[in-house]
Amino acid sequence: VTIVTEEGETTFGPGDLVTFPSGLSCTWKVAKAVKKHYTFKD
Repeated sequence: VTIVTEEGETTFGPGDLVTFPSGLSCTWKVAKAVKKHYTFKD
């Protein structure tokens, strides 16, 4: 998966832990199906 933001692109894959800052606007480029697990925290 590649995440595209105003600052550029970041690619990650199986086994990676990824965190996103509150309010982030991004586009996901998904080359293959992925399973996502997520939690929202204040």
